[in-house]
Amino acid sequence: MERIEKTGQARIDLRIDSKHPATMAAGAK
Repeated sequence: MERIEKTGQARIDLRIDSKHPATMAAGAK
């Protein structure tokens, strides 16, 4: 699950980070 989360969240974080940088911190947690 960790591998999928890192790969899946990594792409989602990139898109979210552009709109809401704070979301990246929440997603990383």
